[in-house]
Amino acid sequence: MMSVANTYESQSPQTQYLFAGLIEVFRDSDTGRLAMIPFSDLRKLFPLKTGQKAR
Repeated sequence: MMSVANTYESQSPQTQYLFAGLIEVFRDSDTGRLAMIPFSDLRKLFPLKTGQKAR
C-alpha cells in the first residue's frame, strides 16, 4: 500500500491510497471519503512481468 498526498488550490488536501502504487483503493479529504472495493484478490496481479497475463 502506498499513500499519495495531493494539494489543489481551490480544494482541501486529498490523500489517495494505492495498491502496489497503481490501483486506487481509497481516497480521503475534508469533503469526503471514497472506497473502491475490488471484486477479486489484487495480490494475484503482482508482480507482473512483460507479456505476462494475470490468472
